[in-house]
Amino acid sequence: MSYRNRILLVDDDPVFLEVLKGSLENQYEIVVAESGSAAMSYLSQTMRVDMIILDIIMPEMDGYELMERIKKLPICTDVPVMFLTGVTGHEAEIKGLGTGVCDYIAKPFKAEVFIARVAANLRAAKRLDMKKLPEMPEELSDMELAVLQLLALSCTNEDIAERMGYSYGYTRQLVSKLLSKLHIENRKDVRAFL
Repeated sequence: MSYRNRILLVDDDPVFLEVLKGSLENQYEIVVAESGSAAMSYLSQTMRVDMIILDIIMPEMDGYELMERIKKLPICTDVPVMFLTGVTGHEAEIKGLGTGVCDYIAKPFKAEVFIARVAANLRAAKRLDMKKLPEMPEELSDMELAVLQLLALSCTNEDIAERMGYSYGYTRQLVSKLLSKLHIENRKDVRAFL
């Protein structure tokens, strides 16, 4: 079973969401939300996401407010967030980057450049994750990093299986191999390890 990074797309324009989804779904698992509140509902269920891409101008909750709320969710601490928005100009870009997003892309944009920047930001986030970990005999895969993050949040194997979309048996095997790889005897010791 191969691991696919999960990206949450947040925009109030359903047509634009479909265009974005179509440009990314060959490489990534895509989840969409048509509002900030829908995105928060999804994230508050502690579902795993590897990246969030959001618009700034949305009704009810704009991208700035959503970004503030995302930063407060423990499961999103190290998740890269990108603004993809029609708000243009240097001042808007500076304000947007000041919120803590990893990238700011103004509409209209070239699809190839957007896809390349998504991949680059995902790679950068993985490198940062790896630097936080102690010396290990070998590098962890994206899937292993995602499982390790869920273990650190005290998720059970059932929770991990549901959130990752794997069977319980496969998840149990995966967790066992990961803990063995990291020389951790007890899953409760994951937080101390990190």
